[in-house]
Amino acid sequence: MKQLEIFRGGERGRGLLRYGPLPPAVGALALGAVSILFALLLHGAQRADEARFEALTDQVSAGFNTRLASTAQALRAASVAAASQETMSRQTWVNFLDRVALGTDDGLVGLGYVARVNRADVAAHEAWVRARGEPDYKAALNGSHPQLYLVSFIEPREINGGALGIDIADGTSRREAAEIAMRENRVSMSRRIKVLVGEGTTPGFLLFYPVYHRDAAVATMVQREEALQGWVYAAVRVDTLVNPLQERVKEEINFSILEGETLAGGRLLWRGNGEGEAGPPPRFSRITRVSVFGQPWVLVTESKPVLRDLTAQSLAWVSLAGGWCSASWPSG
Repeated sequence: MKQLEIFRGGERGRGLLRYGPLPPAVGALALGAVSILFALLLHGAQRADEARFEALTDQVSAGFNTRLASTAQALRAASVAAASQETMSRQTWVNFLDRVALGTDDGLVGLGYVARVNRADVAAHEAWVRARGEPDYKAALNGSHPQLYLVSFIEPREINGGALGIDIADGTSRREAAEIAMRENRVSMSRRIKVLVGEGTTPGFLLFYPVYHRDAAVATMVQREEALQGWVYAAVRVDTLVNPLQERVKEEINFSILEGETLAGGRLLWRGNGEGEAGPPPRFSRITRVSVFGQPWVLVTESKPVLRDLTAQSLAWVSLAGGWCSASWPSG
């Protein structure tokens, strides 16, 4: 390597400035420092990726209750209209559904009213419903339980007509959810059931909110059971509830939902696109337990390969390459 010499006033100066190879010890230290910097930057990139994954998982887990919140609020408002049996009719529900502007984007299939009816009073109840816009109404009389929980009105009628007259007390999941709503005076959700849609069914669930007789005392559980008139309820599809959440995160994470308290004992409620496909193991995964209007769900999230902070990753590798080149400058 040529030496760079400084001449002063035509004479060779005493000062001599040379650029030569780094001493071996200094080069080794420089390479070590570069390696440490690279490790720190790469670790920071990893932490950024993990934080992104956690944020997306939190977004999904909170999204179930958030998306159902508008439906729950509509049920609370509908209970006021339903408390007046004298004026209730099919048109009440047609008008109410138009006013609240709920639709399939919210996962909603239908919204209606369930009446609690003593078995001895079924004929009178059928006449009451027929006189209020459902001339072909007929109650299902399965079982021998003394009280029936009869679907009396449901809209939109075109895709929910098959639910009219169903006794939700004839079974377990729907009855339990309705009775929890009655006893606790809150919105309660059933476990997964087959929701009637047109001529077929689809996986979904029902949300119930109690309707008590006007001016009745409801301070205690016993009072609420005595004061109950019926329920307003909403039928919700699983797919249209969850699909919008998947669309927001599908490029970066996969997720599945199980119904139940534990992963091992849960019943599959939803499997996202790409979940379970062959490929490298995910860098991040998480199991999150979520309560959705009283129903326990288990959310399983896994990262996709695309989930990377490319800026931080690039900075780490550029720093490594530049540092190694500088520390390894050849001698001449």
